[in-house]
Amino acid sequence: MPWMIVALSALLFASVAAPLFAQDGDRETTLVADAASKPMKTVAVVAIAPYEQLISDVNFLGTLAGNPQLGQMLEGGLALFTQGKGAEALDKKKPWGLIAQTDGVDLQPVYCLPVKNTDDLVAIAVGFGAQLNERDDGIKVLALPNDQTLYVKAGDGWTFVSKAAAALDNLPAQ
Repeated sequence: MPWMIVALSALLFASVAAPLFAQDGDRETTLVADAASKPMKTVAVVAIAPYEQLISDVNFLGTLAGNPQLGQMLEGGLALFTQGKGAEALDKKKPWGLIAQTDGVDLQPVYCLPVKNTDDLVAIAVGFGAQLNERDDGIKVLALPNDQTLYVKAGDGWTFVSKAAAALDNLPAQ
């Protein structure tokens, strides 16, 4: 489990810090122009235990910490955050996932969520103030209230979410 935390931390750091290491404007412009013509390539895939196993692990840790209802508290928080739709929307037997893709300049994570119905997940975001637009290629664009944009693509029993639309072009076969 500690190796997974280290791997996810490194991935997060790389995706946030990559633009900070550009040396000058000309080099960055050249790299971005080169990357625009290159497709996204997968560099790492991380699978995370299914929801039921995660709740079981949280319950075990809660027992060790003297709070055996910790898993139930987490499920209650999920229900509150998702307006009761979280438990219904998730496929609790499938693992969660993360695909790290790069175009040579940026590292773009694609979150793989085991969602039964992508529209349920999108409805939760809209309930929190996101603006929804649907593209002709089936990708849903969520403009969040914090001026960020998420791209959502439905798969066969999966929902893929990324900050870069191009990252959704090279998804694994399902």
